[in-house]
Parts: sequence; C-alpha cells; structure tokens
Amino acid sequence: MAIENFNEVKAYFEANKDNEDVKGYIGGFVTPDRVNDFLNTEDGKKTLQPKLDSYHSKSLESWKTNNIAKLVDEEVKKRFPDADPKDVELKKLKEDFEKMKQDALKKDLTNKALKIAQEKKLPTDLIDFFIGNDDDTTTANLEKLIATMAAHDEAIKTEFAKGNSYTPPNGDKTSLSGEEKIREEISKFMK
Repeated sequence: MAIENFNEVKAYFEANKDNEDVKGYIGGFVTPDRVNDFLNTEDGKKTLQPKLDSYHSKSLESWKTNNIAKLVDEEVKKRFPDADPKDVELKKLKEDFEKMKQDALKKDLTNKALKIAQEKKLPTDLIDFFIGNDDDTTTANLEKLIATMAAHDEAIKTEFAKGNSYTPPNGDKTSLSGEEKIREEISKFMK
C-alpha cells in the first residue's frame, strides 16, 4: 500500500501523540542501534552534551562535598604532622640559635673587613657589599676591591700625567704668578 499523503500521516501522529496506541507504535521505531547512530551525528552530540555536562557537574559537586574535606585534612596531617609542644619549642630554639650564629659570624666578618679596609685605606662605607658567607669569600671579595681600586687609581694618575703637564717658569717676568706680580709692583712703589 502506497502512502498517498505523508503530511496527513504526520498530522495524525502529531494530533494523537498522547494516545497510547500511537505512543506504542512510534516507540517501535526507536531501537538502540538507531539511537546510537543518532548520537554519533553532530545533532546527536549537540543534544546529548549538555545533559552529560550537567550529570558530570552534579557528580563532581557531590564528590567534592563528600570527599574533599577528608583529602585536605589528610594532606595537612601529612605535611604538618601533629607535633609535641616540646618539639615545636625545640625547633624554635634551634632556629633562634642558628640565627644568632649567623649574626655573630656576619659581625666578625664585618669587623675583619673594616680592619682590612682601614689598613688599605679603602672606603669603609662599601664594606657591607663585600661581606661573604665565610672568611675566605669575604677576603677574596676585598682582594678584588683592592685590585679594582688600584687599577682605577693608576688610570687616574696616568690620565693626569698625560693632560696636565706642568711647565716651570723660565725666569721671565711675564710668567710670574698673580701673587708674585703684586709683590713686585708693591716693591716698585716702596722704593
């Protein structure tokens, strides 16, 4: 039998969609293979993805509510195990003692560096920049400073000697200094 007017059939199904016989008949067209084929199409993915996202979001929120506090507590206990108050106080005292040792070492190194700087006539306000972690490092830093300052002094002396040569007077009256000229003039008037 050929369907003469498919639109009439469609209209019939639309009009009677709440009828149990129509529901049963149309339900026979839906098979797992057809549903899977539809879900693999672009329209099927667009239809299914929002539902999957909402289910995943709900399950993730449920998991967080039920498990995250326990996991955080376990991690905190692992990183910071319960310690005896005596152990905490002992740790604090050790840290204070190490800090005092470091401060004393820095003070000793600073005093030694100041002594060397004064002996070598170095600027003492730069000493803090050359203090190292130990005696050898501080000494090496100061030796580098001394070498650098000596090279700098030598460069200044060389530059001065090149550009500022002194010509002594040759006994000519025109090469007298201002003070000598004044004395000569005064002596002329005094005679």
